[in-house]
Amino acid sequence: MFTGSHGRPFTESINALRSKGYRFQDLSVRSDEARSTAWFNNLVNSEDPWAVAPPSDRTWQGLARLLGITEQHLRELVAAEWFGVKASATPDSTRAIADLLEDLPPRDVELVTAIARRLKQGPRQLTTSEALDEIFEDARAVMDEPVPEGFATVDDRDEKP
Repeated sequence: MFTGSHGRPFTESINALRSKGYRFQDLSVRSDEARSTAWFNNLVNSEDPWAVAPPSDRTWQGLARLLGITEQHLRELVAAEWFGVKASATPDSTRAIADLLEDLPPRDVELVTAIARRLKQGPRQLTTSEALDEIFEDARAVMDEPVPEGFATVDDRDEKP
């Protein structure tokens, strides 16, 4: 079995699902039969992406749903793998997060941005409780809403049940 899909972004995305336990049948079914089990098998077990034809535009919706990305992102993966055209210098891991953010309401995007900024600052010597308190403080500042019922706050930490 060929497992060296480095430099093949579409195949790498399919192999990521395979590493989560997806079988070729699962890939086919969860893509709304966009490609057959044999197509997926030949794709991941060949050193050459041209062992199979690139996905046509009529399959993009199902394949994008399978991979959890936008159709635009899928087109970019196909262009890079089969035609050597890279649409963006943005890493695929960053694109996957961007695809998720596109569907969020603006307030949630602000929350994710605040958390990412905090994480970018790097590790600090905080206890787990202190780190969670900071994250919740950042989230409250962004959301300007009370902490949901059932979540502990800084004030709740010292209380005994």
